Amino acid sequence: MTRNFWLAFALTAALVGVGLSRQTGESSQSFAGRWDLTVQTPDRTYPSWIEVTQNGSAP
Repeated sequence: MTRNFWLAFALTAALVGVGLSRQTGESSQSFAGRWDLTVQTPDRTYPSWIEVTQNGSAP
């Protein structure tokens, strides 16, 4: 599959996870963290990451 598909899939999964955690009353801190990624292109492999932090105390 293409890189764009997997990137869209990962972002969608992250947003669904945030939505579900808010519905079940879990703290948004449980979702905060850092995930290391490896992005592959036809020419090269690049290291990357996704990082989620809590900003403020609003629910």
